[in-house]
Amino acid sequence: MSRTGLLVLVLVSSMMLVGVTGVPAQGRSPETNTHRSDVDVPVFMQALVELQEAAAVIGYLYAAPLFELSVAQYRQLNGLDEEVNAPLGVFAHFKSGLATERTTWFGVPNPDVLYSSAWLWLSDGPMVIYVPPMDEHWYSVQIEDLFMNNVGYLSSRTIGNDGGYYLIADQHWSGALPWGVRDIVRVPTDTAWVLLRIAATQDNQHQVMASYQSRFRLLPLERYLENPRRALDQPSKAQQGGVPLPKALPEMRGTLDYFRVVNQLLRRIDIPATENGLMAMLDLAGFGSGRVFAPERHPEQLRAAVERGARIGERILRDMRFRPTAVDANGWSYAPLHLGLYGSDYLLRAISAYGGIGANIVEEAVYPNAYYDSAGQLLNGAHDYQLRFLRGHYPAADAYWSISAYNAQSNALLANPINRFGIGSKTEDLSYDDDGSLLIHLSSSEPLDSKLRANWLPIGHQGFYLVARIYSPLPEALNGSYSMPAIVRQSPKTQVPSAPPF
Repeated sequence: MSRTGLLVLVLVSSMMLVGVTGVPAQGRSPETNTHRSDVDVPVFMQALVELQEAAAVIGYLYAAPLFELSVAQYRQLNGLDEEVNAPLGVFAHFKSGLATERTTWFGVPNPDVLYSSAWLWLSDGPMVIYVPPMDEHWYSVQIEDLFMNNVGYLSSRTIGNDGGYYLIADQHWSGALPWGVRDIVRVPTDTAWVLLRIAATQDNQHQVMASYQSRFRLLPLERYLENPRRALDQPSKAQQGGVPLPKALPEMRGTLDYFRVVNQLLRRIDIPATENGLMAMLDLAGFGSGRVFAPERHPEQLRAAVERGARIGERILRDMRFRPTAVDANGWSYAPLHLGLYGSDYLLRAISAYGGIGANIVEEAVYPNAYYDSAGQLLNGAHDYQLRFLRGHYPAADAYWSISAYNAQSNALLANPINRFGIGSKTEDLSYDDDGSLLIHLSSSEPLDSKLRANWLPIGHQGFYLVARIYSPLPEALNGSYSMPAIVRQSPKTQVPSAPPF
C-alpha cells in the first residue's frame, strides 16, 4: 500500500476511534492538540489491527449466548429441526420423547426428562403460561433471557405441583397482576426462551406426554383477559408481532456472519449501563450496539483482524469446553455454583452456551461428571467398573437422581441391547445388598450374574464418561458435604456371555 493510502486508512480508523470514545476531533486546547509530523504510521496501524482483533475475540465470547440461542430460535420457528418446531408463542414438544442414542438436539442429551420449548416476544405485551396440576411428577419450567441468564423458574421446587396461571413480561411492563394469575416473571430482554422438563421413564413417557406435557399452555395476556375462566378453551395460536429473526446457522461459528447475527441483537435489546464500556470496545470492532456491522466497508487489514478474532473465539470455546476442572477425592467434578446466573463471568457463560444451551441453576439440578476411575485412568469400555452407594449415602436429591454414560468423542448416549440409557432412583427392580447398599455395574456386555444384570449400566466399547443428575438437590449436594462414590475398575474383567457385543 502507498503511504498516501496508508494515511487514509489511519484517518478512517482514527475516525472510528473518535466515534467510540466520544472524544471530539476538534475543539481541543492548543496545549493538548499536539501534532507529530514523524508519526510511525505502520506501527500505529499494527497496534490498531491488534486492538480490533482483541476486541473481536472478547466480543465473540461475550456474545456466545446471543448467537447460540439465535440458532435454536431460528431453527425451531422456521421448522428446520425435525425434532422440535413450532411458531412463536407455542410450545414445541420434542417429538421423539425421551433421549436415546439417536438424539442430537442437546449437547449432552438427557434421558430422564421430556422436553418442550417455546419462544416468546414480550415487547408487545406479556404472555400467560398455564401450568397444569402435576401430581407427583417432578417438572421445571425454565425461563431465560437472550443472554442465557435464568430469570425465573416455575417448578416443583418453586411453586409446588398444584399448577396455575403465571405471567411472563418484559422488564418495562407496568400493569397490574391480572385476576387469576398468581405471580410474574420479568425478563430483561425483548425475547424469552421457555424450556419445560418433566420427569419420565421409558415405561411411563407416553402417559406423561398425554396427561401432563400436552396440557401446558401459552397465550397472550389480552386473550386471557377476554375470559379468564375459559382461557384453557382457546386453541394454541402463533403469537403475532415480533421482529424478523437473524438468520443464524451453526456453520456461522468462527466467521464474520457470527458478528452479523450478534450485531442485530445488540442493537435491538437493552444493554445494561454497566456494560457501556464493553460496548464501546465492541463498537471498535464494528459490531457493538452503537454500530451497524458492515465489514465490507472496513479497510482490508481491519476486516481481516475481526475475522481472525472470530476464528480465535470459536477455537477458544471448542478447546475450553472440556477444560480441566477440579475433582473431588473420588474423581467427580461439579459445575460452579453460579452456573445459570453468570453475572459478569462471560467466559463461563460462553463455554456453557457452546457446550449446550439451557443449563439449570444448581438449586434445580446439579450434574456431577466423571472422566476417570478411582486410579486416575480414563474411563474406557474395554474394562468393567463398579460404584457402590452405601445405605443412606445415595445422591442427595429431594426429587430423584440418575447416572448416564456418554461416548467421549460424540457426547451421544450409548446404544445397548436393553435400551437403558440411565440408571438411578427411578429404575425399577434394582437389586440392593442386605446392608442396604447399591452396587452399580458398568460394562460393555451383559453380565451373567443376575444381581449385576439388574444393576447394569451399559457403556459400549469405547472411551466414555459419566454424568450424574441430582434433581432438586438437598443442601449437602450444594455445600460440598456429599460426594459421589468412586468408580472402581474391575480386574479381571467380569465374565460375560458368548453373545456378540452390541
